Amino acid sequence: MIAEETEREIDRLLALGKYSRREIARRTAVSHSTVARIANGTRQPRPHPEERLAEILARRDEGPPRRCPDCGGMVFMPCLLCDARLYRERSVRHAPGAEPRRDDACRQSDPRRPRDARLHDDFRGRGESRR
Repeated sequence: MIAEETEREIDRLLALGKYSRREIARRTAVSHSTVARIANGTRQPRPHPEERLAEILARRDEGPPRRCPDCGGMVFMPCLLCDARLYRERSVRHAPGAEPRRDDACRQSDPRRPRDARLHDDFRGRGESRR
């Protein structure tokens, strides 16, 4: 996501008509495809943090805390921790130059895991199956 000030600057430079989209991208340090999406009006508007928080809080149950089936914590459902982890996983997975997730690497080298489970993970990682 880019800052709102950067988006306004791109709009201003596009309105001037003096610069190409690639030149605007260089000047504002964003990709040329981002400039194109702003120019074409296809860029999705970013929800304001207050609206996002209101949406999350509106989804919560009013009942007593329950055990989360995913993380095991006692939480008011839906679990905000699981939502945050899912958001982080999605953003890291799609980040340019993203490295493998640390928990996967630790899981592979964990000596407490049975050898068969580690081998199974190796096969899955290469797209092969054991069957």
